[in-house]
Amino acid sequence: MKQWLIDKGIDAKRIYADNYARSTVENALFSRYALAKHHIKHAALISSGSHVRRGRALFEIATLESGPQGITIETVAALDKPLDELQKVSEKDLLGIYRDGLKTMGLPMFNSGALQD
Repeated sequence: MKQWLIDKGIDAKRIYADNYARSTVENALFSRYALAKHHIKHAALISSGSHVRRGRALFEIATLESGPQGITIETVAALDKPLDELQKVSEKDLLGIYRDGLKTMGLPMFNSGALQD
């Protein structure tokens, strides 16, 4: 992704990629430190259309919990499904946001089949 952005004209100095996270939760938690360290007030979250809603929610939760405060997070989605399908929030989408939102806040995973993938 980083090289693609550079190829499209984005200055490499403006790209802070997280290459360590194993999940969206970890990506939100790890990235908040880079955002704070570099005093970033405006960030772009780039993901697939079916994933960007959850990613944005987790980044907002992570930054509300421990900063940086006042950051604006814009989203850019690559369409991986028809647009009319992506505009609808399914029950599965909501469960994923709730489950991962709780993890982002440091709450343990529930032992419930309904909340697990």
